Amino acid sequence: MKTLVIDNLGGPLTRKPDGPLNSGLAKFDTSWGYDPFTSPGNLTWNEQPTSVLTLSMSSVAYGITNMASRLTSSVPYIYSIDGDGKMRSTDVKTGANSVRGTLPYGNNYSMGPGMVFYGSTEKIFHSSNNRIQKINFDGSSPASVKGSTSVVANVPTPMTTFLGKIYFGNGNNIGEIDTTETVTTGSKLSPSLPTNVVVRDLEVTPDGNYLQITATKYQPGGGFGLPTSTQANITDSYRFLWNGTDSTYTSYESFPSTNLTANQIVALNNYFTGDDITGMALYADSQKLLSLPKVLSPFPGGLFSLGNTLGIATTGYDSLDNQTTLDVYQYGQYDNDTQGGLYRIVRLPAPVLTDMLFTTGAIPVTNQVLLPSNATNTNTPGKIYFNTTETSDASGGTDYQFRLWKWDYTSQGGQTFNGVYETQSENFSKKVTVKEVRIYTNPIVTENSFDIQLIGSGGTVLSDMLFEEGVNCSVGQDMMQYNPATAPTYAIGVRIYNYGYTNMTFMKIELDVDDAGK
Repeated sequence: MKTLVIDNLGGPLTRKPDGPLNSGLAKFDTSWGYDPFTSPGNLTWNEQPTSVLTLSMSSVAYGITNMASRLTSSVPYIYSIDGDGKMRSTDVKTGANSVRGTLPYGNNYSMGPGMVFYGSTEKIFHSSNNRIQKINFDGSSPASVKGSTSVVANVPTPMTTFLGKIYFGNGNNIGEIDTTETVTTGSKLSPSLPTNVVVRDLEVTPDGNYLQITATKYQPGGGFGLPTSTQANITDSYRFLWNGTDSTYTSYESFPSTNLTANQIVALNNYFTGDDITGMALYADSQKLLSLPKVLSPFPGGLFSLGNTLGIATTGYDSLDNQTTLDVYQYGQYDNDTQGGLYRIVRLPAPVLTDMLFTTGAIPVTNQVLLPSNATNTNTPGKIYFNTTETSDASGGTDYQFRLWKWDYTSQGGQTFNGVYETQSENFSKKVTVKEVRIYTNPIVTENSFDIQLIGSGGTVLSDMLFEEGVNCSVGQDMMQYNPATAPTYAIGVRIYNYGYTNMTFMKIELDVDDAGK
């Protein structure tokens, strides 16, 4: 008899189903919601987000289309604009929401609008389907910057600032707003980008020397339009670079058979996301890094920088529960104590209806701060805010719920996810049987509960054991064991479901196995 030891837990996702039990890698299809950063090498869980704003179609035509964070009078706020053009502020400390004002021409939700803060007296500038508007942070002085004469209709209008001006996507060109706070031109590039090319996102390169224009040939899938029966087609995409002084773009790279949707700069890393024939694709510059099957490439607001890593908020298909969920991924190496790679740190099903459609934005808003007790400011956890649109598959496109969520990035003692962690399956030259399983944890506390499954060839469940505090394990216990009755198998993997209300930490799992013939 020999003992298989798993003490490298909580590692990044892999699409390779087979490998050493102790590789530290987690299966892509099933694993989510675990916390790889609080206790590296151990298995612990992230906490569930909290809804701080709920809207339905009875109160607003469409949900939040844009959001950004800003410190106002020493208080961090989320400023957002919904499909009716209402501008809201959300107090990050209290979660309180208020409608500050309304844009004069509303907000066309069907295409990807843009939003930036700009001006000698900073204010919100917003672009949406042939209209550019501005509004002060207190909701005063909403105004149209310029009408439809220079702004193309029915295309995404991403926005960013570059060399002291605002630039926005405008079909196969870009528009400009200068310090006069008016649209000086809707066709800054002459000649324009090639015919039938549509701008999807705008970012400044890591060195600050170029405006980076992410564009696709034609417009597969539209902007933020709600799902239709029309199938999105694979097309070609491009990255155009413009130095701000040449009459047209300076250079470009092509991405054949890929629908690029978003671009994000993280430190010196230049990331792109898009859809290709197998699902979502992640690029660093022109090199493809990852394929994410059953995942939708995010909208521009769904990418964000999180320390030295890339954050990705989008929707994906949950194979275990057969539903579309809101997923938040983290890619890269957070620090030297953690493994680099891809992590699915949040998976959120629709809380009322059946499926999550998409998110238009996710933003880190506060850092973890611990202060002495006599400090005037309260201690705060690191938070990420994101929004969702959910629908029911039985509504026929007539029932939607829109929410704004806050999520504590580090554990604060709240309810944890019912997350899943599954190791790779190790293959043996001869069949074996598992005689005993031992699970080593931090001491059990009230309301800890978990289910451990042994996985055989083809994903079959060989053994299933549920541990519940107060039923078959007790407060203070730090090792649980059981003797599974398993058929002989040449493949063994371990899957753990967290069912408890309170968090717990797994340190090591041991499996005693014996030879079981050929």
